Amino acid sequence: MSDWQQLLTRLREEAQLRSLDWHFARFMQSLGAEPEVALAAALTSKALSRGDSCLPLEMLCSELESYGVHTQQPEWVRWLNDSALVGEDQPLVFDLQRLYLNRYWQYECQLAQRLAVAPMSKGFAPAKVKPILTRLFGPMAAQTDWQRVAAAQACQRQLLVISGGPGTGKTTTVTRLLALVQELALKAQGRPLEVALVAPTGKAAARLSESIAEARLKLTSSAAEVIAAIPSQTSTIHRLLGVIPGRSQFVHHAQNPLLVDLLVVDEASMIDLSLMTHLFDALSPETKVILLGDRDQLASVEAGSVLADICEFIDVGQSHSLVEYLNRCGGATLDASSQTLPVVADNLVMLRKSYRFNDRSGIGQLSHSVNRGDSERAMRYLNDPHFSDIDWRPLSEQSYRYLLERCVQANSAYLKMLHDEQPLKNVFQAFHQFQLLVALRQGDFGVEGLNQRIQRQLFLQQLLEQASGWCPGIPVMVQANDHVQQLYNGDIGIFAKNSDGTLMVAFESAEQEGGIRWILPARLPEHEIAFAMTVHKSQGSEFAEVLMLLPARGSANPTRELLYTGITRARNHFSLIADEQSLKRACAHRTRRRSGLTQRLAAITEA
Repeated sequence: MSDWQQLLTRLREEAQLRSLDWHFARFMQSLGAEPEVALAAALTSKALSRGDSCLPLEMLCSELESYGVHTQQPEWVRWLNDSALVGEDQPLVFDLQRLYLNRYWQYECQLAQRLAVAPMSKGFAPAKVKPILTRLFGPMAAQTDWQRVAAAQACQRQLLVISGGPGTGKTTTVTRLLALVQELALKAQGRPLEVALVAPTGKAAARLSESIAEARLKLTSSAAEVIAAIPSQTSTIHRLLGVIPGRSQFVHHAQNPLLVDLLVVDEASMIDLSLMTHLFDALSPETKVILLGDRDQLASVEAGSVLADICEFIDVGQSHSLVEYLNRCGGATLDASSQTLPVVADNLVMLRKSYRFNDRSGIGQLSHSVNRGDSERAMRYLNDPHFSDIDWRPLSEQSYRYLLERCVQANSAYLKMLHDEQPLKNVFQAFHQFQLLVALRQGDFGVEGLNQRIQRQLFLQQLLEQASGWCPGIPVMVQANDHVQQLYNGDIGIFAKNSDGTLMVAFESAEQEGGIRWILPARLPEHEIAFAMTVHKSQGSEFAEVLMLLPARGSANPTRELLYTGITRARNHFSLIADEQSLKRACAHRTRRRSGLTQRLAAITEA
């Protein structure tokens, strides 16, 4: 047995590799792969489980070093180039000094080309854009209004990526943007554009629908036919593409594209490399795409960090042609960049002003400090009594007891409403006022342990009928997509009795009478109690109050993105229970997913 094979076997025995990684290496060996290439294949597969779409050679060497094996990058270049199983039509691909599984290399190349090729639409003439833009946003001010810039930019670009933190008005921007392009379309062709609104999860899609509906009511300067052309109905990306049960492909793809003129995609940071590639593959080249999201939030659960990779170019400036267009249509007066820019740079806008959080907002100041990695300033804000919307408690038995007491107190409101048989729509509204967010799944500080303890405390306070198991009032979160039941990962339901007295699970639904859809418990896909949820699962949601628990040292490695995402789920109040050192480690530890997408986009410049 070679040294490489011995190492592969040892990593399997020490649980350094997943079963999937091990079997992929064995598959490569069955095809005749050299032992070192089989090991590299296992480590590339393992990289996907970390969210990386590839394995850079420097990381490969570093990981092997941690196992006591010293190798140099030039050696790997030679070994990989010499292998018959590494190439564009082979299981592994070596490109940009990175090792890929073939499928993810194809995803990355395909998406980069789609994002950067032919980004400029036929566009609308500046003279026609200007009066409508002025009516929607008012006269152009001295200070750049980036919401206005985004709307103007959408009139020229085929792709627009709008990134912004909480309260920066992403939904307001896209609603005015839709009013602008629909009015232009009605005047130009006598019919509105066919628009689709999507988000990665059912929860995020429902929130987008509500936000668009609210924003439409504020369009007092637009004609009725323009407002009517702005849809508020949304769907998940999977539902839009059309899932084929048992297959990884969708109904809609390059040979059967979606019949939409404009697609709006919310919560784009949650979309992984595979799904984003499939989404763009299903669009006609003529379809205009608007991606909305916060580049600083947690990346997708699966491999890739597409939004963050694209937004690497958000501060490099604009081309001369875009600057001229924006000036002529009254979007903004900007200075063009003197550099040669990647094509994708003109497709990016950063909304920089928060309309929800001002300088007196603790949530706003805390989120900015965490995002900058400034833990000292973050601690000062948490300890500042002038910020009444944030507070902090060190991790202790007393704080843990407080956590349980606060969860009982906060959840009692919706449980009493349910007991009093108030409309379930109101019960859901009350439930969404408060949420406990955690970083772990298991243990006393994880979702599973906390949900059990909270349920028991609610039972002891006579707010629930049972200390364990299902009973009226128990909230559940769906953990897997079920296209038959039309339930999707992240959907929240509440156990309740229907009019016949049967215990069922109620889900919010804009399509059902009364806004509620009933599902038999036996028909639920994989699910769990939702008094507490992970920060990852909270993406796409907002709550009036958030209580967040960071684990003690050694339990996990919380990141800046995780803490920032938790903070920005709160509208009115954010509480943190954590050791000071845990907060400092989180601020210092930034997630950096490995991919070649940014490098591929950087290489595609205007001819």
